Amino acid sequence: MRNKIPYVNNFLFDNSIDVLSLAETKILDISLPCIVGYNLYRSDRSNKGGGVAIYVKACLNSKLCPMILEQDDCVENLSVTVQLSQFISIIVTNLYRPKFTLNNDDIKTIEIIVEYYLLLLFMGAISPS
Repeated sequence: MRNKIPYVNNFLFDNSIDVLSLAETKILDISLPCIVGYNLYRSDRSNKGGGVAIYVKACLNSKLCPMILEQDDCVENLSVTVQLSQFISIIVTNLYRPKFTLNNDDIKTIEIIVEYYLLLLFMGAISPS
C-alpha cells in the first residue's frame, strides 16, 4: 500500500472522491501516510498482510464506529459514521474476507451488520478460494 499512496492521492483529488474504502492495505506499522484533506481510519491485521482502511474527506464530519464484529484472520471489518447533513448520517462499512469463500457464518455476520445500522453503505471484497 505504501508505494501506491501517490496513485491513491491523485485518484482522490482528480475524481473529487468523498469516501474511499481499501482492502489488503498490508500495513503493520503506525506510519501509514495520511493524505492531505482526508481523515484516515484503519484496522490492521495482527499478522503479515491484510488490513482495511477508509479515507473520508476532512470537510465531512466522520468518526470511527464501535466494532460490532471481532477481528480475526477470517473477517476484517471497519465502520465509520459520515455526517451528510444536520439530521442524516450514513455508516460506511468495509468488510474483507481473505482467501476463503462465504459460508453460513459469514452470511449471518453480514445480516448482523445490516440489522445494526439504519443507513449503511456496505463495501467489501470476498476472495475466491
